[in-house]
Amino acid sequence: MKTITNTIYPALAVFAFTCFAVLPRAQAVSPAPDGCYPGFTTAEGCNALQLLTTGAGNTGVGWGSLESDTTGSFNTAVGAGALILNNGDSNTAVGAVALLLNTTGTQNTAIGTDAMVYNNTGSNNTANGAFALFSNTTGDDNTAIGQNALQANTTGLFNTATGALALTANTTGSQNTAFGRAALFTNTTGFQNTALGIYCLEFNTTGNNNVAIGNSALQANTTGNGNVATGQGALLNNTTADTNTAYGTLALSDNTTGFENTAVGAFALSSNTEAAYNTAVGFASGVVKERVMADTRVENALGITEKRKGSDSRVGIAGGVVDERVSSDSRILCAGSIEQKRCRAHCGVGIPGVEDQRPSTNAGVEVAAAN
Repeated sequence: MKTITNTIYPALAVFAFTCFAVLPRAQAVSPAPDGCYPGFTTAEGCNALQLLTTGAGNTGVGWGSLESDTTGSFNTAVGAGALILNNGDSNTAVGAVALLLNTTGTQNTAIGTDAMVYNNTGSNNTANGAFALFSNTTGDDNTAIGQNALQANTTGLFNTATGALALTANTTGSQNTAFGRAALFTNTTGFQNTALGIYCLEFNTTGNNNVAIGNSALQANTTGNGNVATGQGALLNNTTADTNTAYGTLALSDNTTGFENTAVGAFALSSNTEAAYNTAVGFASGVVKERVMADTRVENALGITEKRKGSDSRVGIAGGVVDERVSSDSRILCAGSIEQKRCRAHCGVGIPGVEDQRPSTNAGVEVAAAN
């Protein structure tokens, strides 16, 4: 058996070699490729690169791709009409009519149907997604990743939008950063805003220098400036107020027009709507508060309901649960002055003073003051 096997293998090898030798010369592609041209140029498709003169290193694949290019070099166009009017250098367009109207813009990258269609002289832009940077004309150094990202941008500079609908309405606003679906969605001319999270600063139009980190943070802001919101829903309903700072889930979430407030902790000052110059530190601190001009607290559950005060500073636990129309009130107590009305000045250090009405002045340093 071994002798037969050893004889068959060499015979088959000789037969195969003889067959290939008598075959006509084979080609990998038939007919031969017709897209190879001088100057490292590749063109395939109706009118692709048909006007090229001195440009080099260009690739045009698709109907009319790079059709008007004469001296532009190192461009790549894949798709019908891609870079059809281009004469700039180092542009990449992949997708039907991507960078359609680009003329002298350089170093642009557009991937997706209608990506950067209207770009004319804008340079150093990156658009990845259908209709990304669709309307850009002269804007430079923009990055749009996601469907309709920076779609309306025309002359805005140095913007970064990552996520579907991010910075969609931006026209001339510059130096904005949006990361997440619909982040800074309606921004038009606002500048230097940062939105990190889905729906962050969604309705901002002309507000500037805002920072929103966390889903829906500063979502309703329209023209407010200089706000900082960190945490889901922080400063959620703020519209036109300026310079508020909120750290924590739903901190200052109901604030609309109150300004220069600081809330640190989940739900801190969450019910504040119009009050200004407030500071609340701690979980749910200052939950209900209306029309207070100045109030500073470091507490656990102080002043749960408090209205119309000029100035009120407290350090304590469960002090002054109900307190109305007090001009000046300073306390260091545990559970004193449970109810107190219309007092001009009241200083209590101790436990008593359960009910005290209409005194002109009342200063007590004792254990058993008059009831």
